[in-house]
Amino acid sequence: MFISSIKKYIKNCNFYLFVSIWIFLSICEYAILNYISKFDPGSNPKYTLLCNIALLLYSLSWGVLSKKSKIIFYLPTLILPLLMSIMEFINFTINMRFYFYSQIYHYYLLCIIWYLFCSITYAFLCYYKYTTKYFIYFQNIIEMFCLCFMLSIIANAIFNGGINNDAIVAICQTNFNEAWHYFWGINHGMILILSISIFSGLIFAFIYYCRKTSLRKMPFDIFPSPSSIFMIFFLAIIVFSIGWKANMYAYFKPMTYNTILHAKHYRKDIERFNRLIEERRQLTSQYIASHQGSNGVEGMFVLIIGESLDRRYMGCYNSQHKTTPFQNELKTQSNTFLFPRIYACHVQTTKVVPMMLTAHNQYIQNTNDSFQESELSLSLFDFARSNGYKTYWISNQEKISNTNSIITSIAFSADQTIFIRDERSGKCFDHDLLPYLEKISPSKRALVIIHLSGNHYPYGLSYPSSFNFPPNLDIYEKSVFYNDYVINQFMDYFQKHGAMMVAYVSDHADAVSIGKGHDPRPNKFNKEMIEIPMWFWFSNEYQRSYPNKLIQIQNCQNKAITNDLVFNMFMDIMQLPISAELEKYSPLSLDYILDTVQPRTLGGQLIIPSP
Repeated sequence: MFISSIKKYIKNCNFYLFVSIWIFLSICEYAILNYISKFDPGSNPKYTLLCNIALLLYSLSWGVLSKKSKIIFYLPTLILPLLMSIMEFINFTINMRFYFYSQIYHYYLLCIIWYLFCSITYAFLCYYKYTTKYFIYFQNIIEMFCLCFMLSIIANAIFNGGINNDAIVAICQTNFNEAWHYFWGINHGMILILSISIFSGLIFAFIYYCRKTSLRKMPFDIFPSPSSIFMIFFLAIIVFSIGWKANMYAYFKPMTYNTILHAKHYRKDIERFNRLIEERRQLTSQYIASHQGSNGVEGMFVLIIGESLDRRYMGCYNSQHKTTPFQNELKTQSNTFLFPRIYACHVQTTKVVPMMLTAHNQYIQNTNDSFQESELSLSLFDFARSNGYKTYWISNQEKISNTNSIITSIAFSADQTIFIRDERSGKCFDHDLLPYLEKISPSKRALVIIHLSGNHYPYGLSYPSSFNFPPNLDIYEKSVFYNDYVINQFMDYFQKHGAMMVAYVSDHADAVSIGKGHDPRPNKFNKEMIEIPMWFWFSNEYQRSYPNKLIQIQNCQNKAITNDLVFNMFMDIMQLPISAELEKYSPLSLDYILDTVQPRTLGGQLIIPSP
């Protein structure tokens, strides 16, 4: 039956149109992937093959329907994925292969499924001699989608801006008067109204044409033959099953889908953020009231948090890579300590940073020690403020998203919080943080935490395209080189302003060598994802005043450390008081827990294998 279905399918297919459309789509796919390769150079043969099969099935649909006298009934269904792809590609900055593959997988297979549904519906209506009105109801849905996507394309072309997450946030934050002014004034609402009228007229003209035609007067062969339906349905199910089993398509949903849900997430994030801020404010006020003092070392202490930096690609860790000229020189200084056995406690920023900045860590879950929840929830900012330090948070990451509300609540526990993406328009690079350091007022006691965008994927967007790089660096190496330049600028600033200590640590790494990024799922996790860099630099003044502390640092330099213990290291180095039960989590301690317990990651779920 399968062989006979193939023969009938070929006979009922306009072969030349099918091949022409498939070649055209393949050329477009190649051009888009060639563009994306500037930012995401990886190769994914399995997903590329699945996308090509989806495009092949879509082209076959055109070939079959072109022999039917009523192809116009299928036209909205056939052009829908094209409009969706064009809209999403120009409306969002798509620089990741998986998002592009997700478009093809979701949109073009969706078209095929709807095409099959229309065909079966046609057959049913013809068999029972119903009129077209029921089928028109189904088609109206598709036509409205076509209208929405076409208007989004027009809006982006005319106003150079479509509907994305930022626009959804703006809509959530606006009021009626502001929206009215924006629509009719800034956004030239009359042009948009005119465009809506034109395309609505075309849509309704199409509906009117369909309503004039009765299926009773149509030949029974206006829908594809059963063999054609069976053939496409069989192949579509295979592609869908393989893609779903791969699980990447379930993770990388189309960006339009995520944008539609963003309004719902935004409201929930605001509620959660406000709740966390209030809870943290109460905990902080209680702690400060009972622990007010002036303990700690005088001076400015700085923590720079990197993003997705793999130490294997840093020259200061691996001399084969010429990517960190500044840090190569820095590590040769006697007051700089580079840690070769530092690992991330997780591979997701939202899991790492809260543990890095609070007393809570993954080893507490695996011991019988009991702590008050309030003490574990307090951040490094809270302990510093209670001892008279001015605290600052400066970030080049998103302030509120559907995942980072906890990080943001910690950020707002500082005396001064700056998210530069809220204060600047357009793309923000890490060197754009430098002018905001001038907003830090000099203080005898200060704690500054800087959260970089770092080496975030896609790597080609983490640095300015005009930046001058040495030859023979790949995209990730360029991001590492640019990060080294940013660190150099920060160090110049803080050394000139008398910082006592500057520390750099990344939240997690990426498995760059195998092109897997960072993924905590057991079948995706790789040790490279947690091999991060960390170093501490101390001023001459700190060296003279606390020589024993530097000896402790030197003694723990080659020990295994996970970055959820950075909090304990800062508390120890700044000499801030902490409960005795928590002292063993500092690598500087004589009772350091990882001297007797194997280091862990993924929130304590996985023991880190030995080198």
